[in-house]
Amino acid sequence: MELVKRIEVLIEKYFAAETSMAEEQELRDYFSQTDLAPHLQEYQPMFVYFSSAQQESYGKTVSLKPGKKRYLAWISVAAMVAVVASVWMSNPFQPNNLGTYNDPEIAFQETQKALEYLSANLNIGIEEMSRLKEFEQTKNKILKNN
Repeated sequence: MELVKRIEVLIEKYFAAETSMAEEQELRDYFSQTDLAPHLQEYQPMFVYFSSAQQESYGKTVSLKPGKKRYLAWISVAAMVAVVASVWMSNPFQPNNLGTYNDPEIAFQETQKALEYLSANLNIGIEEMSRLKEFEQTKNKILKNN
């Protein structure tokens, strides 16, 4: 009867995450027996499973190639630099065109030009993003195959 009381206390501590490794081993040992108190039998499958799961291991060796990650990181950095440089080179900032217009008609025409310019650059940016998505998909295929 004293053992059952101790096991009940240990179960309470176990569910409160306050047990030590030795106490958990005591619980596993108790529930591996066939003669259990009737009100504690509901916990037996859980502790039997934990005992068997503890013995499981992964037998295959995992080979890690340390230099490969560095190589892929530099490829992604180079791709980003290429994208930024191509967008900047195709449309460099022009500080001479900054100013105000006295004639509203000229201001309207210049605003239309600026919006067309912005639209064209957004379309180029969207195309570049689709290229990045293709690059990402290709990279994922390569990483999965190796």
